[in-house]
Amino acid sequence: MATQHAGPENEDEEFHTLFTTFLDKTVSRPFARDHLRRVLEGLPGNIRSTSLLPIDDMELRIEYINRLEEFWRLSFEKLTKQSSAKVKRFCDVQFAALYLMDFQQLKRYATGEAHERDVCYLLECLEPVPALVKLMTGKKTSDEEAEMAERATYVPDLILLPPSQALAPLRRLSQQSNPPRFESQTGRAKRNEAEADARKMLDDHRCILTKQSFPHACHIIGYAVNMSDRKWNMLSLNPTLHGWWSRGCFGLKWIGLAAPRSADPEEIQTVLLQFEWLMWRARPVGERKPAGQLGRTAEEIKAAFPDYSAPEMMRICGNPALPDPYPLLAMCRPATGWNIEHGEVFEARIQQKYVMNMKLCVDIQQSINRLIAMAGGAEALDDLPDKPEFLNEDGRFPGLVQDFLHTHKQTTLAMRDEDKDAGKADSEDDNIGNDGIIRTVLE
Repeated sequence: MATQHAGPENEDEEFHTLFTTFLDKTVSRPFARDHLRRVLEGLPGNIRSTSLLPIDDMELRIEYINRLEEFWRLSFEKLTKQSSAKVKRFCDVQFAALYLMDFQQLKRYATGEAHERDVCYLLECLEPVPALVKLMTGKKTSDEEAEMAERATYVPDLILLPPSQALAPLRRLSQQSNPPRFESQTGRAKRNEAEADARKMLDDHRCILTKQSFPHACHIIGYAVNMSDRKWNMLSLNPTLHGWWSRGCFGLKWIGLAAPRSADPEEIQTVLLQFEWLMWRARPVGERKPAGQLGRTAEEIKAAFPDYSAPEMMRICGNPALPDPYPLLAMCRPATGWNIEHGEVFEARIQQKYVMNMKLCVDIQQSINRLIAMAGGAEALDDLPDKPEFLNEDGRFPGLVQDFLHTHKQTTLAMRDEDKDAGKADSEDDNIGNDGIIRTVLE
C-alpha cells in the first residue's frame, strides 16, 4: 500500500508535538533553547532560482550545436590554415558554452540568420574558452602563467554572457587593475595585500556566506586571467568555500542593489548575490570526473544529469538527499544552525563607483562555473589544452586575418580607383566650363 503523505493540518500537529517535546526536554538546558531561537529567527531569504540546465528546446539546442560543429568541420582549413586531419569535435566545455548560450542567439548563428563572417567570429571566440576556463579554475600565479594572461588580448564573453556583448568591458577591467608585479626570487606573482584587506574590511572580516571569522579574500575572476587584484574582484569566503568555489561546486548570481543607486560615487552600496549549488554530472563510483565525453543527444544529456526535468530536485552539489556516490557538500552557519541552501540570497558591499565592475566579474564567474559543472567539474578540465590550438599569437584565426587583409586591400584599391575617376571627371568638367566661357567671350 502506498504511503500517504500528511496534509498541512497533520504536519502542523506533528510540529506542535515535536516543539512541545523539545521544550519539556530542555527545561534545564538553556543553551539548546537559545540554539532553537537562533534557528527560528535566522530563517534565510530565498529567491527561486532559474534552472541550471535549460531543458526547454533541448533537441533544438543540440541540433543547432551540431550544425555549428559541421560548419566548423567544413571551414576548418580556411579558418586555421591547417590540414583538415587536425579538426576536432567541440570539447565538453565548448559544447556547454553553446548549450547554455541565449537560445535566440544560438538559433541566429546556426540557422543562417547571421552572416557567415559572424559565425566565424563566434567560432573564434569559442576556441580559447577551454584554456580560459582551465586558467580560471587553476588560479595559479607563476610568472609564466601571469605573463601569458598579460599577453592575452581576447576574452570570449560573446558566448558567456547572454545576450552576447562586446569584448571591451572585461578589457576595461584589466586596464583598471594593478600593474602586474612579480617576485622573481620565489617565482610567484606578488599580490596587492592592501586591496585584499580592503575587501575583508568591507565584509566586516567575515565570510559573507557563513559569517565566520578569518576568511580568505577570494578572487571572483581568477587572478591569472586578467591580473585583477582589486577589491571589486574579490569576496570574503571561508577556506572550505573558497576551495569549493574554485572547483565549480557552486556559483554566485548577481541579483542587484539592496537600495536605489546613489549619486555619491564613494557611498558604500549593499549588493545582493544568490547562492547556487551547481549541477552534478554523473560519474563512476569513486571517480573524480566523468568516464567520457558528454553525449550529443537529448537522451544522453538527460542520463548525465539525473532528475533534469525537475530543477528543484536536480542532483546538485549540496543536496543532502543525494544517494551515493554523489557528493555531500554542506556548510552550516554557526550563528543560526541553518545550512546554506540553493537559492538563498546573501549580501556584500562595495563603493558605488565600482558596482558595475563587480557585477561584470560576478556575471562572468557564474557563467564559467556553469560551464565547469556541465563539463563534469574542475577535474574534467585536466585534459584540456593549456592554450588555444588554432589561434595565432593575437588570438585570431589566421584565415580570418588573411581574409580581412585581402578585403581591406581590395577596398583600398577600389577607393583609389573611385578617387581617380572622380578627379578625372572633375578635370573634364573644368575644361568644358572654361571652353564655354571662352566661346562666350569670343562671340
